[in-house]
Amino acid sequence: MKHPLVLDPRGRKPGGETPLVCTPLVGRTRERVLAEAAGILPKSPDLLEWRVDHFGAIADTAAVIATLRE
Repeated sequence: MKHPLVLDPRGRKPGGETPLVCTPLVGRTRERVLAEAAGILPKSPDLLEWRVDHFGAIADTAAVIATLRE
C-alpha cells in the first residue's frame, strides 16, 4: 500500500487553521515561466504549481527539466 503524499510547507498542513496559498505558473515559454516565478516569489506563496501542460516545449524533456532547474 502506498503512503499518501502529505505537503507540509513551512510546518503547516493543508486543511489546517491557516489557508495555504498556491500560485500556478502557466507560461508557454521558458522566459515567461521564469518571469512569472520572479514576479511571484517575492510575495512568498506557500506553494508553486508549474502547470507544465501549458508549456510549449512539453514534449522536449530536456527543456522541461532545464526550465524546472532554473
